[in-house]
Amino acid sequence: MQLSVAKRLSSESIIMRPVFREELRRIRNYEKEIINKYDFSVVVSQTDREFLNSEKVVDIPVGIDTNVFFRKINCRITRQSFSLETWGIALTKPP
Repeated sequence: MQLSVAKRLSSESIIMRPVFREELRRIRNYEKEIINKYDFSVVVSQTDREFLNSEKVVDIPVGIDTNVFFRKINCRITRQSFSLETWGIALTKPP
């Protein structure tokens, strides 16, 4: 969690930065406490695991293979149903 808050901190307005700094401090303390309290912790990315730098942290990646789980749709009918042609929205298969 601290990685996403740290990233957001850099893009926040000068007024909100103190709030995010405090939140980041609290999250850092919380994450350290949780890692030490339990036998192991699970995160959803290798980046998070490497960042937390503990043998007690295991990563289980979460993701969807869009090549396997792509829903085939009739784009023409979908565009007409939702009036997407009016807005210039194209429905294409993800890369």
